[in-house]
Amino acid sequence: MFDLLQYSKARETDTPTSRGAGAQVFNPSLFQTADPELRKLHTYMSSGFCSPPTDFWAPPVFHKAPRRALSSSSSPISVHPWGSYLGEEYRKSPEAGPGMGGPTGHLQPKLTNRKQRTSTDMRLDIGVCMIPHPDKAYKGGEDAFFISENRQMLGVADGVGSWNQKNVCPGVFARCLMGGARRAARQLRSSPTAPATCLDIAHSGVHGLKGSCTACVLCLDGTTLHASNLGDSGFKVVREGNVIFKSRPQQLAFNHPYQLWMPKAGAGESPSQADKYSVELLPGDTVIVGTDGLFDNLFDMLTATLVKKYKERGDSCHVIAHKLAVQASLAAHEAIGLTPFAVEALKHGHKWAGGKVDDITVLVAQVS
Repeated sequence: MFDLLQYSKARETDTPTSRGAGAQVFNPSLFQTADPELRKLHTYMSSGFCSPPTDFWAPPVFHKAPRRALSSSSSPISVHPWGSYLGEEYRKSPEAGPGMGGPTGHLQPKLTNRKQRTSTDMRLDIGVCMIPHPDKAYKGGEDAFFISENRQMLGVADGVGSWNQKNVCPGVFARCLMGGARRAARQLRSSPTAPATCLDIAHSGVHGLKGSCTACVLCLDGTTLHASNLGDSGFKVVREGNVIFKSRPQQLAFNHPYQLWMPKAGAGESPSQADKYSVELLPGDTVIVGTDGLFDNLFDMLTATLVKKYKERGDSCHVIAHKLAVQASLAAHEAIGLTPFAVEALKHGHKWAGGKVDDITVLVAQVS
């Protein structure tokens, strides 16, 4: 069984290098696991794959709150420095640790006013994993995500990499958009229009910021999942080992997705052009939300089969997200074979074999 606490402790202090003096790096040799899929991930890490930024000590891919003391009665919190926020809203206790306010880093849940649940309401248990492109790992990649404080709304964004040619980091735009979406989600109640409204409010808050990104925002309203998707990020619903629904990528041409620019930029698409979806869910369904780094490298059938296998093992949403991201990353680095991206390339007359290396963000939401 994968031991997250032991995994988080498998690190060492690096000597001053280009990463910066005192930077903490993950040492996979200190952690052993019987899971062959995780062993593959550790092999990538040991070769410099997925290096964390210099100001965050946690191991790459699956992050916990810095220096947080865990007890058997406390729930782990996953915080990713390159995402927006995951889980409940927390307040710092007087003893919170470095970067959190005191020595132990305990976090306490902040009580919020919430709509009274009815017998027909369902909830989402959400896990997340991000693996940046190896060449972009030093800056945390260019993907971002958010999860609302009541765990009823979530979303992803993928910065458009061509902005790097203009010395603009598109990851900043994506993170600002998801940060605005999380703030907007605080004021919104679940409804068929909530995802579109959330995306519109978030987009209006990135004035003056260069960059662009794709985006997908979803919310659970009773037993119905509503979504607003612009570009080639998206989501799938897995039920009993089959993908029963998936969003459609929006593209102007092959590998040229719809994208949000800053408001009044005179280019790009607007939130109103996003596709709107409503899907009826059942308890036990699994919603997979991700950027194109996931969907370009894993076929639907493989994704559904893996999700079913991991659920039968009793893996949590966090672990499932982690393993799906690893599988997508492994496929992305394959130089031969078919992937969804290779299939689409061939359809458009391009010769392509193997996967497409990209930032990979995966959110796994279990419906209960």
